[in-house]
Amino acid sequence: MKGKVIPTWGNKPLTVSELLKRCKDAVDNGFGDKYVFISQDDEGNGFHALFYPFTTSIEDYTDEIYQVNEEDLEDIVILG
Repeated sequence: MKGKVIPTWGNKPLTVSELLKRCKDAVDNGFGDKYVFISQDDEGNGFHALFYPFTTSIEDYTDEIYQVNEEDLEDIVILG
């Protein structure tokens, strides 16, 4: 999986490891108590609050997951 780019994705999403590094950097820079808002789409046209931690059992959400083909679902987790 490492380094795999799924062709249907317009922008390459962060991996869990990349997110962890960015979170550690944010805490080190004094942002540890800030609230997290995430983009509504891959172009950053809007933002909303982050409400939920990682979800790895995504079977119930496959109709709401965009830009991912069915064969690529095993390569993702849901955050938010």
